[in-house]
Amino acid sequence: LESRMESSSSWAAQKKNVVRIFELFRASLSEEARDALAPHPFEELSEEEACNPKMFEEFSHFLVYEYKIESGRFMSQTLAVGPATNYIRILLNLVSDRFKSCGTAETRLSLTALDSYANTEAAVWFKRVKRKMVRTIFQRSMSSGEEMDKSETPLYLEHIKAVCRAYGREGSAEAALRKLAIKCLWQGAGRASEAAWLSWDSLQWDPFFGSVFAEFPQSKMSKYKEIPLVAGADRHSCFFVDFGDFLVLDNKSVHCPDD
Repeated sequence: LESRMESSSSWAAQKKNVVRIFELFRASLSEEARDALAPHPFEELSEEEACNPKMFEEFSHFLVYEYKIESGRFMSQTLAVGPATNYIRILLNLVSDRFKSCGTAETRLSLTALDSYANTEAAVWFKRVKRKMVRTIFQRSMSSGEEMDKSETPLYLEHIKAVCRAYGREGSAEAALRKLAIKCLWQGAGRASEAAWLSWDSLQWDPFFGSVFAEFPQSKMSKYKEIPLVAGADRHSCFFVDFGDFLVLDNKSVHCPDD
């Protein structure tokens, strides 16, 4: 339930952001173009106005050429392929939310553009719009020498060991807890939220593999995956050292139900 609420909250934030960007798009238009393409704020657009292909084409042009990221690491830069195509798809989803169940047959047909497997005229048109966005953004990035991979710098074992070494030198119970959490997250190779759900009851010793196995819940799939928590080649990469430090230094928790 909690994962669904988080997902719902995230989706609501994305939709709100796209509506905000759409209003920036409207503000960028001349009065004549605004009257022709988007004469009202998004929530006030009529069915015919909201389903206007020309409006989407102009919005895609705005996303590719005019809109600049307004905060964060990439502030003042143009959008990468992923966010740009995602925003225009979200806008079409918002139109679908408003009119799919109550719109005309023509509107429902136009909303088949959201179906990646459809071969309708609307679906072919929307694929063409997105392909043009992708091609333009890639060509612009290559010609200007922009960094095309905007993902975060990955963490490797050497970084994990350096963090655990620093916590080990600090030597407190909190440092031991953080060191153990980081090691569980690293060996679990999952999202940061997964390690937070570890419990004593989920830890099991496997005599065949000689390691502790834990259940990591995966919120998006609503399933569990089993993760081996193993010994490392040195003390800064070893789960058992971190686990031992935690048990020794943490004197506030009861680790045995019978105690």
